[in-house]
Amino acid sequence: MLQRKEKRVKERYQCLMPVSLSLKDGVEGARIAGPAKGVFSNISAHGAALLVDELRFGDFHLVESPLENQEFVLEMEVGGMPILCRPVWFHPARYGGEDKFRVGVSFLRPPTKEELNEMTALGGREESEESGGWKGIVRKIFSS
Repeated sequence: MLQRKEKRVKERYQCLMPVSLSLKDGVEGARIAGPAKGVFSNISAHGAALLVDELRFGDFHLVESPLENQEFVLEMEVGGMPILCRPVWFHPARYGGEDKFRVGVSFLRPPTKEELNEMTALGGREESEESGGWKGIVRKIFSS
């Protein structure tokens, strides 16, 4: 049996934090689809996995459209802070008894320590065992 090679560059940390995901026409371009509501399911210094309810918005697909047209980028908004990223993969998922989609993204520019600290403050999430505690996650990301 073949062993599956781990492709992750950095360790990922489990977390739950609400995000909004939109499709933009270029880094400085206008929003052309979305927003879709979702949550981070895990995050690293280079990317994240998200759970979202829907991927299709009219003629656009929040994952396939940027894979087909390199000009399109995804914009995640976390507590009012925009983070640009590219989709890497997606697949259907069942979460909390509901059909969702898991989407893997890589950050175009990884958030700085200050930006991650601001995200934790803006997210307004209580520290909890379920999310691993955002402040602890930020410390882990930047200590590795």
